[in-house]
Amino acid sequence: MKKITAVILMIMPLIISGCGYALKSSLPEYIKRIAIPTFINATAQHGIEADLTDVVKKEFLVDGRLEIVDRDKADAILEGTIRKYLVENLSYDVNNVVLQRRIKMVIDIRVIDARTNAVLQEQKEVGGIEGGSTSYFVSDVTGMTIEPEYQARDRIYHNIAGDIVNRVIYGWENY
Repeated sequence: MKKITAVILMIMPLIISGCGYALKSSLPEYIKRIAIPTFINATAQHGIEADLTDVVKKEFLVDGRLEIVDRDKADAILEGTIRKYLVENLSYDVNNVVLQRRIKMVIDIRVIDARTNAVLQEQKEVGGIEGGSTSYFVSDVTGMTIEPEYQARDRIYHNIAGDIVNRVIYGWENY
């Protein structure tokens, strides 16, 4: 009985301390407001920079830890560059008609301290390997459109935006 009580007494502090655990931001404490200018589009795909930037802003609003403000009021600035937008054909029917495609996007981001212009975080190829890609079915065997490209692209925007928020808030090594 004494051994059980001793074990419980040793474990209790660990259990109690674990209950209040919260992930800590990797940003300096004074950063409460962030500016997110429209991402740079270094691809030939027109209009994706505005759409992706809007989704990223919405993800930060949902997260709620950083207030989105204009550049002149910001503690930090999130800059992004869309480096790659690629559509690949994945499968064909017997008549060589495309049935399935994959979209791949790669984005570089960096967070800059607005007071000092120092780079706080930088990440190349957000959405690298698989994070920035999705497959979608163009048509079925009858030739009917199943999912248009813009809907598949919207899924990628949401995945990448979630990645960006987590990476900015928690840092690269914690994500």
